[in-house]
Amino acid sequence: MKTVISLFALMMIASTYIQAQGFQATTYIERTHVSPKVGTAVGYEFNQTQIEVGGFFQQSTVELQAEAGRPLTSEMNFIGAYFAYPLLNKGIASLKLNVRTGVSNGENFSITPSILANVKPLRNISLGAGVGTRSLRPTFMASIRFHLNPGNRGGSFLAINTTNSQ
Repeated sequence: MKTVISLFALMMIASTYIQAQGFQATTYIERTHVSPKVGTAVGYEFNQTQIEVGGFFQQSTVELQAEAGRPLTSEMNFIGAYFAYPLLNKGIASLKLNVRTGVSNGENFSITPSILANVKPLRNISLGAGVGTRSLRPTFMASIRFHLNPGNRGGSFLAINTTNSQ
């Protein structure tokens, strides 16, 4: 499954260079009631509506064992698709409703809603924080996002702005 996600991410990055699309890659850590989890998401944000869709892969950072008092049914990995709808956008700050839908441990279907706040200190990097729910318990998330198409003229992550601002 990791191979499929890696291949999908490489295809998205390649199409960014070829077609100058607005793809984004996000790395995040999520603190749940059981254990912290790290994840990677790759998605596309539509310019007009700022709605974002994509896929993600998330894995637990600790090896869960029955001796530690945790059931073996605890989530080890979570893979699926996500949808983010903009609630507020003010300059460099934004607030989005994020809904992730996927399969946990290869057998359990799960839907996890969250609210994510992002600050964009640089043209192609955003820092984020959020709060959500998992099994009716709160989760907390921190992220860093790389905008692979930071300009509106196309280009890549390393694009140089050549417009003349006089």
